[in-house]
Amino acid sequence: MTRTYYTTADIVKNSVENRDNSLTDAMIEEYIRQSEGRIDGLMQTTFRTVSTSGTASAGAAGTLTDTGESWTVNGYADYSVLIWSGTGAGQIRVIASHTGTVLTVKDDFTTTPDNTSKFEIFNFSEYKHGLIRELCTALAALKCISYNTSRFPSSADVEFSVNLLHEIVAYNLKLLLDKRVVDYLINL
Repeated sequence: MTRTYYTTADIVKNSVENRDNSLTDAMIEEYIRQSEGRIDGLMQTTFRTVSTSGTASAGAAGTLTDTGESWTVNGYADYSVLIWSGTGAGQIRVIASHTGTVLTVKDDFTTTPDNTSKFEIFNFSEYKHGLIRELCTALAALKCISYNTSRFPSSADVEFSVNLLHEIVAYNLKLLLDKRVVDYLINL
């Protein structure tokens, strides 16, 4: 799987029940990159600046281990960890505490990370990541639908899907814009 930022090809496929087998992961990932560019351009920011990244050595329900690291103890406490590839891809958790090599997350991983799990750590709230993931997924899904509407059973299904995705985009964009204004005012 190619690295993506705000969502994954699998999440986008699930959101449109990928009826079109001609849509490859590479095509969907390009739609995701385009959507990310639009989001970042509109919001005039890149939402996620990676603090560090790596590949896990092991994991457990509530931990992720990278024996190749030597993090400053609790230097990333309250940051988020995203598993972007491998076992557990797509999961994001808030880091409760950590040692030099082991992250302990506030909520257990649904799928336990292992030595195939590639991760990134960034100073980014789980709430904001959820909004952005949903927004990016909806934008990429709209591109997938427009790629080949003939795969839908009827034009009513296309219209329903498009309208629902537009509502998701509008709602999440409003929340993000409101959050950006609040963040700006807090930092004055």
